[in-house]
Amino acid sequence: MNTQQIHPSRYLDLHVWTIAIMLPNACHRTIARFRNRQDAEDHLRALRRFIPKAKFEIVFDGDWNQEAIGG
Repeated sequence: MNTQQIHPSRYLDLHVWTIAIMLPNACHRTIARFRNRQDAEDHLRALRRFIPKAKFEIVFDGDWNQEAIGG
């Protein structure tokens, strides 16, 4: 039996498209991560249908690792 595990940082490397919710005072929070933009857009459509008053954005987050270590 092959039991591969994806290290958390590797998961984030693969899932570079994020959906963020815009909060008051120019804050934002990442609420979902995806491997490709089409999946993010599909999920965003559903979020906007169920929560029409919230403001969501799709963001490409390819450099998260360098930012996390101050690079």
